[in-house]
Amino acid sequence: MRRALESGVPVALAIMLTACAGGPGPQAAVAHAEEWFVPEKEAVRRRDCLRHGPTPDPLGLELPVQIFKSQGLDDEEVKELTESIARIWAPYGLTFRSLGAPITLDTDPSFLLDGARQFFDTWSRPRQPQLNLVVVTAVVPPVALPRRIAGYGFPSPDLAGFFEMPAESQEVLGFDPMTPTVFLSMREWRRSGQGRRQRGPYRDFPAHEVGHGLGLAHVSSPANLMSEPPRPTCRTYLTQDQIFQVDRTLAGLDPNL
Repeated sequence: MRRALESGVPVALAIMLTACAGGPGPQAAVAHAEEWFVPEKEAVRRRDCLRHGPTPDPLGLELPVQIFKSQGLDDEEVKELTESIARIWAPYGLTFRSLGAPITLDTDPSFLLDGARQFFDTWSRPRQPQLNLVVVTAVVPPVALPRRIAGYGFPSPDLAGFFEMPAESQEVLGFDPMTPTVFLSMREWRRSGQGRRQRGPYRDFPAHEVGHGLGLAHVSSPANLMSEPPRPTCRTYLTQDQIFQVDRTLAGLDPNL
């Protein structure tokens, strides 16, 4: 399974959007593009590991990612978060290629439903063959979900995974195709143990939400990346069926592949 997804955003438009958002010019963006998804290294305590099945066949796929961030967030903290995503997905042959330095948003889409709807209308439609990764100060849940939320992954409504979305999410998404979009809370990332010092599954929530954006549902298997609730273990895993699902979802992003 070897594919490479290319961004459908015209170069001129991409440069214009970056400049209008207050980000660096095109040369600066290119200079930083390769720095955001370098897999971090992490010590493994074997006594904490739960056994699981064999490693699935690798995807051999590179996914373009446009990173967005709220005003005031530190680039180094955002980089720690993106590195954690790269670390979790690297063994499965899924790598990420940043489309440039993060775009700083003028309006913080922290309120999950209203903010997400505005973001989708501005940045996620029409659909592009990429992932939108949005790091916000905090994800403020709707009244129907009176709890802390670390993140939320939205797949394209017409791709696999939409069926599991709650009613309020379907109302926000609608049914038109969109770029898979993931919202992540910097506040919860900090609470998880200040980045690299944290061990355990909660630190893996950015990669977990990316899984939702790529069409994966929750499972009950201990130590699975998509486990709900998360289980204590030194590493998470994905099954071959889950990797097939990700492959089908990504193929749906571009019918010409």
